[in-house]
Amino acid sequence: MGIVLPGQVMGVEELHIGYCQQDIQAATEIEVCVLRSDHFYEMSQLMPGFTDFIVRILSRSAQEKQQFILVLTKSDTLQKVQYFLQLLSRTYKEYGFEHHNLELPISKKELAQVLGISISTLSRALDSLKDQGIISVLNKKEITLMMSDKK
Repeated sequence: MGIVLPGQVMGVEELHIGYCQQDIQAATEIEVCVLRSDHFYEMSQLMPGFTDFIVRILSRSAQEKQQFILVLTKSDTLQKVQYFLQLLSRTYKEYGFEHHNLELPISKKELAQVLGISISTLSRALDSLKDQGIISVLNKKEITLMMSDKK
């Protein structure tokens, strides 16, 4: 289970087999651009710089996945939730979206599952971050980050 945000790429880890094996469920309305691996060479001949563009996309995707793994490996639940929110904010910022007032892309129940914690633990962590002045909870899905854009 994972979260793909606007502008992100999915399925790159399966390029070597030529098709995507993932089951995907959209939490919101989406647009999908399918780029078949067998068209890479053809596109690289038609568009100068296409190969460099693809390499940058693949590199960014790998980096984003690595950052998410670092969030998941945090043993302290409060840090895990805080780091996830910071990662979400940085990702939104990198793709040119609003990054201080965040709308959670999934429900809190789903977020708890993704982070490997219970919904009650997630709620306690969010309450603690709120009490510390790190976040402000606007409603069930909207959170304002009061912290700086640290990495």
